[in-house]
Amino acid sequence: MGQWFASNNTYPSYADGFSQFNGNAVWFRLDNWHGWVLNQFTKFFSTKLNYYALGTVMHEILHKQAVGGGFTHNKPPDARDMDRVISLVGWPSGMVDINNRESEAFGLLCFPNLR
Repeated sequence: MGQWFASNNTYPSYADGFSQFNGNAVWFRLDNWHGWVLNQFTKFFSTKLNYYALGTVMHEILHKQAVGGGFTHNKPPDARDMDRVISLVGWPSGMVDINNRESEAFGLLCFPNLR
């Protein structure tokens, strides 16, 4: 996993997390989640996780085959493509394009109180 994260460490292929499609495992790049440093995963001057952190967890869970057949990042998009699904609901306003737009969108749609 470390090698996979190392090879996906620059935008636009930056990876905050990875899910095993047909199993239980989910991995996160936890070195980015340290609460003692102001970062993209914590609320401003806090050690509490923000909407983007929980959106990243949601994003990885949605990749699971057991969740709606497993949501994808297919090009061209199909019925389970995350961008297509978010578009059907409507992309949230106020996105700042942190690293992963799907994770940010899920966070803003599902956990707006943690902004």
